[in-house]
Amino acid sequence: MDEKKAIDLVVEVLARKWSHLKRQAEPGVDSHYTPDLVYHHMDGTIVIDVKSISAPRINDILGAFSRGAIQVKHAAGGAKVTPVVIVVATRVGPKAIGVLEQFVAQYLPEFGWGLVDESGTTRLHVPGLDLDVSEKGESKKTTRHGNVRLFSDLNSWMLKILLLRQAPDGMWGGPREIVEHSTHLARVAGVSVGKAHNFTRTFKERGYVRTTRSALQIVRPRALMELWLQNENIRLDMRTSARSILGKPENSTNVVDTSKYDNCAVAGFAACRLHGVLHTVPPDTEIYVGTDVHAAMDAWDLEPTDPEQAHVVIIERLHDESIMRGRVRQGALPVVDILQAALDVAPRPGRGHEQADYILTHVLGLK
Repeated sequence: MDEKKAIDLVVEVLARKWSHLKRQAEPGVDSHYTPDLVYHHMDGTIVIDVKSISAPRINDILGAFSRGAIQVKHAAGGAKVTPVVIVVATRVGPKAIGVLEQFVAQYLPEFGWGLVDESGTTRLHVPGLDLDVSEKGESKKTTRHGNVRLFSDLNSWMLKILLLRQAPDGMWGGPREIVEHSTHLARVAGVSVGKAHNFTRTFKERGYVRTTRSALQIVRPRALMELWLQNENIRLDMRTSARSILGKPENSTNVVDTSKYDNCAVAGFAACRLHGVLHTVPPDTEIYVGTDVHAAMDAWDLEPTDPEQAHVVIIERLHDESIMRGRVRQGALPVVDILQAALDVAPRPGRGHEQADYILTHVLGLK
């Protein structure tokens, strides 16, 4: 959907849900930015930026919202002016709505926000103005079978232990033992026996794991990886574009100083470069930082910015054992394991899937 159609859809929704608001025919223009929509109410003004995205992935929704927030703040300088960003997508689900709501509450609590899709799903909230709408659109059948839970953080960690035992030196920082059975897996992975048995049973039922006399083995590894890569399109990560307040670094990974904050790992294309398997120009440098984004950014002298001016992208993942426990050192830098690098780049536009395929086929030999 193009931007004009997206704006028209938002106007239609607002006319139906908030009919007491008065729309300004021509949004005001300043030297920096023209908002898409301006509405007036008895207590002030609402300025709205509308973003349209074709892909319903959560990272794309968060990215579009962040860009809109940076732009619309220029038009919301007054005391009674409320900035609002509404993202329009082909389809949004309750998980995306929940993640955006959490993101706004944590980072931009003064902003109004909204998600609207073509099926009629609408979630709008403007703080302090008693403007709140939650409406479910027409449901559509789905063919997804709980893959998010299948690739939970602990399941991902145990899969890596089984898949990466023979990974090249320096590309996997986790255990390399031959795992004999579920109880042994629990000990090697550092998880409860119950979780290890549930893992084994789940993946056996789907035809991806078998138990032989000597080991617990992955079967059909390439089919498993294709399913795993698909799951990365709906991964719930918080992404923050950031730049150094000290000026542009000679190399973007130079912002990482583990003496000040060490619960981190270079990710994505930058990790591929550090592993020596990069096949394209990295579009950005991504860094996992656990769950304490503010601590990492303060320690590394970073500030939030728009994507075009970013030196790095900080990624927060609520559960990160599968990432941090398998990371390796490349020089002074902590870097994700080689399989995680493939998972990171696969959903990225351009040559991301090609890069991931190269790692799986030529580096790890998964066929």
